[in-house]
Amino acid sequence: QMSSKIRGLWRAARAVCFDVDSTVVTEEGIDVLAEACGAGPAVAEWTRKAMGGSVPFHVALEERLNLFHPSTQDLQRCHEQHPLALSNGMKELVDKLHSRGTHVYLVSGGFRQMINPVAEILDIPLSR
Repeated sequence: QMSSKIRGLWRAARAVCFDVDSTVVTEEGIDVLAEACGAGPAVAEWTRKAMGGSVPFHVALEERLNLFHPSTQDLQRCHEQHPLALSNGMKELVDKLHSRGTHVYLVSGGFRQMINPVAEILDIPLSR
């Protein structure tokens, strides 16, 4: 049960930022892309390290990208074959925020080509 103080913060917010991977969507986009490119397990291991806090994000991102080099075509194919799924209730939450005039922003260290379709589903301007 959400406290009245937290509900009040949500109602008063003029802008809200959401992390995309494993929050707005159910998976880590880079892991999905790596799997589509044949480097899934090795990349997923670096993701676990980054999420566990044992490796700084920028180091983990660099190491993951060293394991595979996705092309624009790889990104497009991945999106077509495995579109990222929204987390349960996310569309409704964002719609509610929009109805109140709250600006919603998506934050990610991932690829715009994977984030933009999510923004479009949620009616979030691509500039956010």
